[in-house]
Amino acid sequence: MIGAEVKNKRAATLKLLTDLSVSATDYARINEYALWPDEDAYDASFEASINELRLFRVTQCNPILLNVTQAFRRPKDIAKSFLIVANFSFRYFIIGNQSPGNLERVSNTIAVKIRKGKVTKPKELAEELQAISPDATFRADFSLVEFSKARARIARYTLAKLNNHLSKNANGAEQVTNPDAKQVNLEHVLPQNPTQIWRAGFEKQVAPEDYIYKLGNLTLLTNKVNRDVADKSFADKKKEAFSKSALVLNQTVRRFSKWSNVEIEKRQQELAKVALELWNL
Repeated sequence: MIGAEVKNKRAATLKLLTDLSVSATDYARINEYALWPDEDAYDASFEASINELRLFRVTQCNPILLNVTQAFRRPKDIAKSFLIVANFSFRYFIIGNQSPGNLERVSNTIAVKIRKGKVTKPKELAEELQAISPDATFRADFSLVEFSKARARIARYTLAKLNNHLSKNANGAEQVTNPDAKQVNLEHVLPQNPTQIWRAGFEKQVAPEDYIYKLGNLTLLTNKVNRDVADKSFADKKKEAFSKSALVLNQTVRRFSKWSNVEIEKRQQELAKVALELWNL
Protein backbone atom coordinates (compact mmCIF):
# COMPACT_ATOMS: atom_id res chain seq x y z
CA MET A 1 0.00 0.00 0.00
CA ILE A 2 2.71 2.48 0.97
CA GLY A 3 4.92 1.26 -1.85
CA ALA A 4 2.26 2.10 -4.39
CA GLU A 5 2.01 5.63 -3.01
CA VAL A 6 5.72 6.44 -3.31
CA LYS A 7 6.91 4.28 -6.21
CA ASN A 8 8.85 6.42 -8.70
CA LYS A 9 7.82 9.53 -6.74
CA ARG A 10 10.95 11.15 -5.31
CA ALA A 11 9.17 14.01 -3.53
CA ALA A 12 6.61 11.70 -1.95
CA THR A 13 9.36 9.32 -0.85
CA LEU A 14 11.38 12.10 0.79
CA LYS A 15 8.29 13.43 2.54
CA LEU A 16 7.46 9.96 3.85
CA LEU A 17 10.99 9.51 5.21
CA THR A 18 10.85 12.90 6.89
CA ASP A 19 7.46 12.11 8.44
CA LEU A 20 8.72 8.75 9.69
CA SER A 21 11.79 10.37 11.25
CA VAL A 22 9.67 12.93 13.11
CA SER A 23 7.12 10.33 14.15
CA ALA A 24 9.84 8.02 15.48
CA THR A 25 11.04 10.78 17.81
CA ASP A 26 7.51 11.63 18.91
CA TYR A 27 6.68 7.96 19.41
CA ALA A 28 9.69 7.50 21.68
CA ARG A 29 8.46 10.36 23.87
CA ILE A 30 5.23 8.53 24.66
CA ASN A 31 7.06 6.28 27.13
CA GLU A 32 9.95 8.51 28.21
CA TYR A 33 9.30 11.66 30.22
CA ALA A 34 12.94 12.80 29.97
CA LEU A 35 12.50 13.40 26.22
CA TRP A 36 9.86 16.10 26.70
CA PRO A 37 10.82 19.81 26.59
CA ASP A 38 11.04 22.03 29.65
CA GLU A 39 7.49 23.34 29.77
CA ASP A 40 5.22 24.13 32.73
CA ALA A 41 2.46 21.87 31.39
CA TYR A 42 4.80 18.90 31.38
CA ASP A 43 5.02 18.79 35.15
CA ALA A 44 5.03 15.99 37.73
CA SER A 45 1.41 15.14 36.95
CA PHE A 46 2.29 14.67 33.28
CA GLU A 47 5.22 12.47 34.26
CA ALA A 48 2.83 10.43 36.42
CA SER A 49 0.54 9.87 33.42
CA ILE A 50 3.46 8.54 31.37
CA ASN A 51 4.60 6.31 34.22
CA GLU A 52 1.09 4.94 34.68
CA LEU A 53 0.78 4.06 31.02
CA ARG A 54 4.06 2.20 31.30
CA LEU A 55 2.85 0.44 34.46
CA PHE A 56 -0.34 -0.65 32.72
CA ARG A 57 1.72 -1.92 29.75
CA VAL A 58 -0.74 -0.33 27.37
CA THR A 59 0.31 0.11 23.74
CA GLN A 60 -3.05 -0.04 21.99
CA CYS A 61 -3.62 3.67 22.68
CA ASN A 62 -0.23 4.76 21.30
CA PRO A 63 -1.71 5.83 17.92
CA ILE A 64 -3.96 8.24 19.83
CA LEU A 65 -1.06 9.60 21.90
CA LEU A 66 1.17 10.00 18.85
CA ASN A 67 -1.46 11.99 17.00
CA VAL A 68 -2.26 14.07 20.07
CA THR A 69 1.45 14.91 20.33
CA GLN A 70 1.62 15.98 16.70
CA ALA A 71 -1.80 17.60 16.19
CA PHE A 72 -2.60 19.36 19.48
CA ARG A 73 -0.74 22.66 19.63
CA ARG A 74 -1.03 23.65 23.28
CA PRO A 75 1.16 21.75 25.78
CA LYS A 76 -1.60 21.81 28.39
CA ASP A 77 -3.96 20.09 25.94
CA ILE A 78 -1.35 17.41 25.26
CA ALA A 79 -0.78 16.88 28.99
CA LYS A 80 -4.52 16.71 29.65
CA SER A 81 -4.96 14.19 26.84
CA PHE A 82 -2.25 11.93 28.25
CA LEU A 83 -4.08 11.99 31.61
CA ILE A 84 -7.36 11.11 29.90
CA VAL A 85 -5.78 8.19 28.03
CA ALA A 86 -4.06 6.95 31.22
CA ASN A 87 -7.36 7.07 33.11
CA PHE A 88 -9.15 5.33 30.26
CA SER A 89 -6.49 2.62 30.12
CA PHE A 90 -6.93 1.96 33.84
CA ARG A 91 -10.70 1.78 33.49
CA TYR A 92 -10.73 -0.36 30.35
CA PHE A 93 -7.79 -2.74 30.86
CA ILE A 94 -6.97 -2.87 34.57
CA ILE A 95 -10.48 -2.74 36.01
CA GLY A 96 -12.62 -3.80 33.06
CA ASN A 97 -10.12 -6.49 32.03
CA GLN A 98 -11.18 -6.01 28.42
CA SER A 99 -9.53 -7.63 25.42
CA PRO A 100 -6.99 -5.37 23.69
CA GLY A 101 -7.98 -6.64 20.26
CA ASN A 102 -11.17 -4.62 19.97
CA LEU A 103 -9.46 -1.45 21.15
CA GLU A 104 -6.82 -1.46 18.42
CA ARG A 105 -9.43 -0.77 15.75
CA VAL A 106 -11.18 1.87 17.84
CA SER A 107 -7.88 3.51 18.77
CA ASN A 108 -6.86 3.78 15.14
CA THR A 109 -10.23 5.32 14.28
CA ILE A 110 -9.83 7.98 16.96
CA ALA A 111 -6.24 8.64 15.84
CA VAL A 112 -7.46 9.29 12.28
CA LYS A 113 -10.11 11.68 13.62
CA ILE A 114 -7.38 13.62 15.44
CA ARG A 115 -5.18 13.75 12.36
CA LYS A 116 -8.10 14.95 10.20
CA GLY A 117 -9.07 17.64 12.69
CA LYS A 118 -12.34 16.05 13.75
CA VAL A 119 -11.08 15.69 17.34
CA THR A 120 -9.20 18.83 18.36
CA LYS A 121 -9.61 19.13 22.14
CA PRO A 122 -9.07 16.96 25.21
CA LYS A 123 -12.80 17.18 25.93
CA GLU A 124 -13.63 15.71 22.53
CA LEU A 125 -11.09 12.92 23.07
CA ALA A 126 -12.66 12.19 26.46
CA GLU A 127 -16.10 11.91 24.83
CA GLU A 128 -14.76 9.36 22.34
CA LEU A 129 -13.27 7.25 25.13
CA GLN A 130 -16.27 7.71 27.40
CA ALA A 131 -18.36 5.94 24.78
CA ILE A 132 -16.09 2.90 25.15
CA SER A 133 -15.83 3.04 28.94
CA PRO A 134 -19.02 4.62 30.38
CA ASP A 135 -19.00 5.73 34.01
CA ALA A 136 -21.71 3.24 34.98
CA THR A 137 -19.71 0.34 33.53
CA PHE A 138 -16.49 1.44 35.25
CA ARG A 139 -18.18 1.81 38.62
CA ALA A 140 -19.85 -1.60 38.29
CA ASP A 141 -16.54 -3.23 37.28
CA PHE A 142 -14.70 -1.53 40.14
CA SER A 143 -17.22 -2.78 42.70
CA LEU A 144 -16.32 -6.37 41.70
CA VAL A 145 -12.61 -6.16 40.88
CA GLU A 146 -10.08 -8.54 42.44
CA PHE A 147 -6.29 -8.35 42.54
CA SER A 148 -4.53 -11.71 42.69
CA LYS A 149 -0.96 -12.15 43.90
CA ALA A 150 0.26 -11.65 40.33
CA ARG A 151 -1.32 -8.19 40.30
CA ALA A 152 0.01 -7.01 43.65
CA ARG A 153 1.90 -4.08 42.12
CA ILE A 154 -1.25 -2.79 40.42
CA ALA A 155 -3.18 -3.28 43.68
CA ARG A 156 -0.67 -1.14 45.60
CA TYR A 157 -0.85 1.54 42.91
CA THR A 158 -4.66 1.57 43.02
CA LEU A 159 -4.85 1.75 46.81
CA ALA A 160 -2.18 4.47 46.99
CA LYS A 161 -4.09 6.59 44.46
CA LEU A 162 -7.33 6.12 46.38
CA ASN A 163 -5.68 7.02 49.68
CA ASN A 164 -4.03 10.14 48.31
CA HIS A 165 -7.28 11.30 46.72
CA LEU A 166 -9.17 10.81 49.98
CA SER A 167 -6.41 12.53 51.99
CA LYS A 168 -6.96 15.82 50.15
CA ASN A 169 -10.08 16.34 52.24
CA ALA A 170 -8.66 15.01 55.51
CA ASN A 171 -6.52 17.18 57.77
CA GLY A 172 -3.27 15.56 58.89
CA ALA A 173 -3.78 12.54 56.67
CA GLU A 174 -0.71 10.76 55.34
CA GLN A 175 -0.08 10.32 51.65
CA VAL A 176 1.62 7.33 50.08
CA THR A 177 4.59 8.79 48.23
CA ASN A 178 5.93 5.43 47.05
CA PRO A 179 3.65 2.38 46.76
CA ASP A 180 6.64 0.08 46.18
CA ALA A 181 6.68 -3.15 48.19
CA LYS A 182 9.86 -1.99 49.97
CA GLN A 183 7.93 0.94 51.42
CA VAL A 184 4.44 -0.42 52.02
CA ASN A 185 2.87 -3.83 52.15
CA LEU A 186 -0.34 -4.94 50.58
CA GLU A 187 -2.48 -5.99 53.52
CA HIS A 188 -5.28 -8.53 53.18
CA VAL A 189 -7.62 -7.69 56.06
CA LEU A 190 -9.15 -11.14 55.77
CA PRO A 191 -5.92 -13.21 55.73
CA GLN A 192 -4.93 -15.24 52.69
CA ASN A 193 -5.22 -18.34 54.88
CA PRO A 194 -8.27 -17.57 57.04
CA THR A 195 -8.59 -19.43 60.34
CA GLN A 196 -11.84 -20.58 61.90
CA ILE A 197 -12.06 -17.31 63.85
CA TRP A 198 -12.35 -15.44 60.55
CA ARG A 199 -14.63 -17.99 58.92
CA ALA A 200 -17.14 -17.75 61.76
CA GLY A 201 -18.03 -14.18 60.77
CA PHE A 202 -19.09 -15.08 57.24
CA GLU A 203 -22.54 -16.14 56.17
CA LYS A 204 -22.81 -19.93 55.97
CA GLN A 205 -23.38 -20.03 52.23
CA VAL A 206 -20.38 -17.77 51.57
CA ALA A 207 -16.80 -19.01 51.09
CA PRO A 208 -14.27 -16.57 52.63
CA GLU A 209 -11.76 -17.59 49.94
CA ASP A 210 -13.94 -15.78 47.38
CA TYR A 211 -13.28 -12.47 49.15
CA ILE A 212 -9.55 -12.59 49.92
CA TYR A 213 -8.43 -10.77 46.77
CA LYS A 214 -11.35 -8.39 46.38
CA LEU A 215 -10.27 -4.75 46.52
CA GLY A 216 -12.63 -4.15 49.43
CA ASN A 217 -10.49 -6.53 51.49
CA LEU A 218 -7.20 -4.82 50.65
CA THR A 219 -5.35 -1.91 52.22
CA LEU A 220 -1.80 -0.68 52.80
CA LEU A 221 0.42 -0.91 55.88
CA THR A 222 4.10 -0.37 56.56
CA ASN A 223 6.11 -3.58 56.33
CA LYS A 224 6.80 -4.05 60.04
CA VAL A 225 3.21 -3.47 61.12
CA ASN A 226 2.01 -5.81 58.41
CA ARG A 227 4.25 -8.62 59.67
CA ASP A 228 3.21 -8.07 63.28
CA VAL A 229 -0.54 -8.39 62.67
CA ALA A 230 -0.59 -10.73 59.66
CA ASP A 231 -2.88 -13.50 60.95
CA LYS A 232 -4.43 -11.93 64.02
CA SER A 233 -8.17 -11.44 64.50
CA PHE A 234 -9.92 -8.41 63.06
CA ALA A 235 -10.27 -6.86 66.51
CA ASP A 236 -6.51 -7.21 67.11
CA LYS A 237 -5.63 -5.90 63.66
CA LYS A 238 -7.91 -2.95 64.17
CA LYS A 239 -6.36 -2.14 67.55
CA GLU A 240 -2.70 -2.75 66.70
CA ALA A 241 -2.54 -1.57 63.09
CA PHE A 242 -5.51 0.17 61.51
CA SER A 243 -6.26 2.45 64.47
CA LYS A 244 -2.64 3.62 64.55
CA SER A 245 -2.34 4.23 60.83
CA ALA A 246 -2.45 7.80 59.49
CA LEU A 247 -3.61 6.60 56.09
CA VAL A 248 -7.19 7.64 55.30
CA LEU A 249 -7.52 4.33 53.50
CA ASN A 250 -7.41 2.58 56.88
CA GLN A 251 -10.16 4.77 58.25
CA THR A 252 -12.42 3.02 55.77
CA VAL A 253 -11.53 -0.25 57.52
CA ARG A 254 -11.45 0.61 61.22
CA ARG A 255 -14.95 2.10 61.32
CA PHE A 256 -16.33 -1.45 61.01
CA SER A 257 -16.88 -3.51 64.16
CA LYS A 258 -16.50 -6.83 62.35
CA TRP A 259 -15.20 -8.08 59.00
CA SER A 260 -17.07 -10.40 56.68
CA ASN A 261 -18.40 -10.52 53.13
CA VAL A 262 -20.93 -7.81 54.03
CA GLU A 263 -18.31 -5.30 55.15
CA ILE A 264 -15.96 -6.12 52.27
CA GLU A 265 -18.70 -5.56 49.70
CA LYS A 266 -19.82 -2.33 51.35
CA ARG A 267 -16.29 -0.91 51.48
CA GLN A 268 -15.67 -1.84 47.86
CA GLN A 269 -18.88 -0.13 46.75
CA GLU A 270 -17.77 3.01 48.59
CA LEU A 271 -14.31 2.91 47.01
CA ALA A 272 -15.94 2.46 43.58
CA LYS A 273 -17.66 5.81 44.07
CA VAL A 274 -14.33 7.44 44.91
CA ALA A 275 -12.70 5.75 41.91
CA LEU A 276 -15.23 7.38 39.59
CA GLU A 277 -14.10 10.80 40.82
CA LEU A 278 -10.42 9.89 40.61
CA TRP A 279 -10.20 8.13 37.23
CA ASN A 280 -12.61 10.41 35.44
CA LEU A 281 -12.64 11.14 31.72
